[in-house]
Amino acid sequence: MSFVSSMKMLFGLSTSTKPNSGDVEVLKDEPEPLQLQTNVTGEIYLDIYNRRVHDAEAQFYPLKVNGLSVFCVDAILKRYKDQIIALEQHVDIGLHRTTEDGVNLFEARYLNVIRKLAEYVHMLPASEYHHHSQPGGLFRHSLDAALIALRKADNQLPPTVGKVDLDAQRRVRYMYAAWVGALLHDTGKILTDMQVSAYTIYDDKNNQSVPIASWDKPIKPWIPQIETLIEWATRNKVERYFVHFRASRVHKEHVSSGATLLPHILKGEGLEFIMDSPDDLYSNLTSALNGYAHINGYLATAIRFGDSVSTAKDVKTMATSAFGTLKKSRMMSIVDTMRSLKSKWNFNGEKSHAFVIGDCVFIRWQSAFDGILKAARANQFDALPTDTKSLLEMMEDFRIVEPFDKENRFALFAIGKFTEQDVINIIDEKISISWIELIKVVYREWIYDSDPVHPNLEGLLYLSTSKKYFITKE
Repeated sequence: MSFVSSMKMLFGLSTSTKPNSGDVEVLKDEPEPLQLQTNVTGEIYLDIYNRRVHDAEAQFYPLKVNGLSVFCVDAILKRYKDQIIALEQHVDIGLHRTTEDGVNLFEARYLNVIRKLAEYVHMLPASEYHHHSQPGGLFRHSLDAALIALRKADNQLPPTVGKVDLDAQRRVRYMYAAWVGALLHDTGKILTDMQVSAYTIYDDKNNQSVPIASWDKPIKPWIPQIETLIEWATRNKVERYFVHFRASRVHKEHVSSGATLLPHILKGEGLEFIMDSPDDLYSNLTSALNGYAHINGYLATAIRFGDSVSTAKDVKTMATSAFGTLKKSRMMSIVDTMRSLKSKWNFNGEKSHAFVIGDCVFIRWQSAFDGILKAARANQFDALPTDTKSLLEMMEDFRIVEPFDKENRFALFAIGKFTEQDVINIIDEKISISWIELIKVVYREWIYDSDPVHPNLEGLLYLSTSKKYFITKE
């Protein structure tokens, strides 16, 4: 199949050699430049040739907030056509295979689901600071994770029911369910982590952009449970929107909401295909979506694998419009590694990796540092140390961690309720204490991002060099 024919099929266009007038714009490799204002504040920047630079705001630091444009779905799919073509090549559904209505099977079963996903996640990022944090990151991450999960599922066998014919029917449907699950695995974030609000409005009467503050009626933030982002924007004439990450969000809360949008996005041929499984595959998919982070099984394992591989590839690099893809600095590689470990670390316990004491965050020497090195090696981060002592020195140089004070690099801590008499007894060696050796993190955001911080821990802090004790309260 030629590239043009493939693109026509992907975007639901006629496969005839003579395109309709409406088809040309989608298929152009280099569409005519549009004279659009790219900032909403009206500033004009000129280059040395006295020409107006339309993307000037995107080149200055710090970047000025312009909001995200409400692109049509075809524009988003065109931008990520390489990922869609890779999926088409893997599933290998030819043009001759159609539904009962005569629609190409790849379009009905895969592309329609992708289109519906784009109506919801649109240009949203996948995270605030971690992986795929740029505009469009959530959609790109979803496509990547889904294809990786599909390939993983293709090399595994779902649990057998003991009958060859039924197992054959189930296998192709379970593979498809693994793709759907990975495609939707992060959609819970738009319910729990983000809030989308109008930024500028399109005044069609005067054909101009109007800041939301100047619009004559209030516009409520988008509610995904009610309508797609595209529907919300169309109904309210939203031209650009702003994404705000909720300060009250709970880490990994989105996982338990993963299946909420499943019936809204999976419709038609795709839903029928899953419902035709000899067993209750839809319920199995729902369970896997709501618990893939911590349960095992064919679907959950494939979803988790797709998510982790896609994430690991992205956290090593950062994308810029001016310089393309750059390797992340060693500092941000370490920070991103700690943030990814937050869901695996224990907090505020005898065997924990991290502690919150007096509103400061500490990590345990040496177990937390061992975990950082192990995770960094798994992500193949370059130029990081191979031993914990060198890692500690590097993290101090980068101001990720710091000595407790001028005299004490480490702080010793014991969990529990202590009185002043207890401290006297400890000094007199009447009470034996098992100390935890801790290193202070400079900014708690290095671990928590903007997630809620664990409560303060009650215990006894001891600075061995200066011989000082501090009783800490919750």
